[in-house]
Amino acid sequence: MEDVQGYLFIITLVTVGIPHGSLDHKILFSNKLPTLNEKLKFYITYVSLMLVTGVCWYLEPKWSFIGFLVLSAYHFGQSQLYYVNLGKGFSWLMYLSWGVFLLSSIIYFNLTECLNFFLSLDQLEAASYVNSRIMVLLMIGSGGLLLALLVAAFFLSKISIRDLGYEVLSLIVIIALAVKSTAVITFIVYFGLWHSLVSLTLEYQHLKHGLARIKLSSFINSLFPHSAVAILFMVSLYWYSLNSNWGISPYMMFIVLISIITVPHLFVMSRLYNLFGQRFV
Repeated sequence: MEDVQGYLFIITLVTVGIPHGSLDHKILFSNKLPTLNEKLKFYITYVSLMLVTGVCWYLEPKWSFIGFLVLSAYHFGQSQLYYVNLGKGFSWLMYLSWGVFLLSSIIYFNLTECLNFFLSLDQLEAASYVNSRIMVLLMIGSGGLLLALLVAAFFLSKISIRDLGYEVLSLIVIIALAVKSTAVITFIVYFGLWHSLVSLTLEYQHLKHGLARIKLSSFINSLFPHSAVAILFMVSLYWYSLNSNWGISPYMMFIVLISIITVPHLFVMSRLYNLFGQRFV
């Protein structure tokens, strides 16, 4: 079973996970032809954020881990509810509460499995804050806040009853999967089917109507170059960790590596989600 979910994890990561973050340069310049200086500025900023993230993991693994979980929670919530406009402050809370509820639920129902991953990196000190009591408090707090905000959005006509039902059903399905399977399988299904595919769809819609008027075949082809670079980067560092006998769980190593290449991507996608969200104002 572990081998099967390991292969599924790699397949999901390579086919949709990494590719959905490989078009940031095109998204940012979708409505203009960038100059050489603008391209250089983009890549220098992007790589610099990756380097800063890597240094943070080296200097402060615990807070880097917590910070990445918070950023990921917000990113997941925004990708799911970008079309529900409650104003800047309340929308921010809604996105964050959705993501916190998702992640804390997956961890709570698979606590032993997740702790095995987290504790493989001693510097995280995960046992002090990843436990059933804290996860339950996070689930109740974020779940209650999310429910209140979604109900408010419904009464303010910011979300239809159909969309509200879909969002509730989505969370029920994901949480049920977390209860009945493993954290890895749940993440594969959510990250692959919900998050990455939805993001790729929005990216294609954005680029299709942008300056380039990109076609589906060109869109698919454009996923490969940067995806290949990201995969090579992750494989190289993972190979180095194995040869250096770091003893870190492959899944924990994935969290570290994916955070390094994902942090700058979060900012680009936040702009894209905000752009799509403005259509629902």
